[in-house]
Amino acid sequence: QLGGVFNALPMWQENCYFYSYFEAVEEISTKWNERQSERVFNALIFVSKHSINTNYDKDKDRPLVGLLGLISTKLNDKQLYLLVIHLLERAKKGCTNYVQYALSKISEDMWKRATICGLKENIQMKNENTLMNKQKTDNDTDIQLL
Repeated sequence: QLGGVFNALPMWQENCYFYSYFEAVEEISTKWNERQSERVFNALIFVSKHSINTNYDKDKDRPLVGLLGLISTKLNDKQLYLLVIHLLERAKKGCTNYVQYALSKISEDMWKRATICGLKENIQMKNENTLMNKQKTDNDTDIQLL
């Protein structure tokens, strides 16, 4: 419903609304707890993924990616890793506008945290795959013995 309202507004007025949201989130983000942070992160990622797969509008993309960059400093390791993956997916799909800005908000320490989280996740997936393959091999051996 808000999309219809924004479509009816002149571009400069629409940008003012998005800028107001940006300022509000910037102020509120200093006060939210971990659960609220997770909900905002999930909502922004959802909207961002939806915007890639529908009518991509770079004028609406700028504040959205800006918000993702803004909250990046408040994310836990897993969220930070997911944000980096999402921003890289945006760039891969051609939505490169403003992704560089969001990525530039990520400090060296945050990059390390995201990388370590990604490596841990990769190792965990490999361990799970190895375990599943071992179970499959054991099951195949049991069937052959029968």
